[in-house]
Amino acid sequence: RMGPFLDRAFEIPSMQAITVSQFRGTILDLLGTARALMLLGTAVAVIIAALGVFNSVLVSVTERRQELGIYKVLGASPSQVFAVVSAETALIGLIGGLAGAALAAGGGALSDGFVTRLFPYAPTPASGHLISIDAAHAAVGMAGALAVSLLAGLIPAWRASMLPAVRSLRGGRA
Repeated sequence: RMGPFLDRAFEIPSMQAITVSQFRGTILDLLGTARALMLLGTAVAVIIAALGVFNSVLVSVTERRQELGIYKVLGASPSQVFAVVSAETALIGLIGGLAGAALAAGGGALSDGFVTRLFPYAPTPASGHLISIDAAHAAVGMAGALAVSLLAGLIPAWRASMLPAVRSLRGGRA
């Protein structure tokens, strides 16, 4: 019975029969490409965030050179100045990590709703959500944001710790 049907099916222009394993392979290839694009987008976002933190902290150090000079005149050591600037940088990273986790959770919920409306019969995991952000993933993201911000703040913190106190008070360049 299937023989005549298959013969006619292969005669139809632009129709192609594939096996389930071929279809599965195509879907897995698409998912791999999507994952690679997501990783690339994440890498670009991390680089942009690091450059933003670096620029912000460097400008802050440059604008506050007189204040940092006063710290040094009052007896602050270079390591204490370094610690102050690093703590400020860490705070920027933590705030960015919290904002990123909140945006990821909100965006995940929105895209989950969109996908389930678009594909109502798509299989869902046991949690009932296609996209979910748990506390462990949020903590890893915030730790990553903290690490990136601290790395980006190393050079500005070092520059702040090496400022000559008297020259800073006179308004000399950092």
